[in-house]
Amino acid sequence: MRVSDKNSPTTNLVHGDGKALRFEPFMIRRFGPEKAKQISRECDQMAMKLMEVIEERYGSMMEFGMDVGVDVKGNVWLIEANPKPSHSIFLGTKEMGMRRI
Repeated sequence: MRVSDKNSPTTNLVHGDGKALRFEPFMIRRFGPEKAKQISRECDQMAMKLMEVIEERYGSMMEFGMDVGVDVKGNVWLIEANPKPSHSIFLGTKEMGMRRI
């Protein structure tokens, strides 16, 4: 996941407006284990539904990226879906295996 600097609305890693962090440890620290699990499930369900809708309309996709925001209350918001996502986030979190899932 990407997190913005305190006074920045963006999470751009290239321009230094944000940093790459591992999802689970950050969410557990911020929201506790149960809410973190709920947020993760909601993101997974959103991704599956989004792909169902996109592939029904446009055909099979090789990969896609989904930008999601989580507000201070733990509400999950879809920002955008990208048919050609960047993989640079995995370099920042050292989770290169995740990009092969």
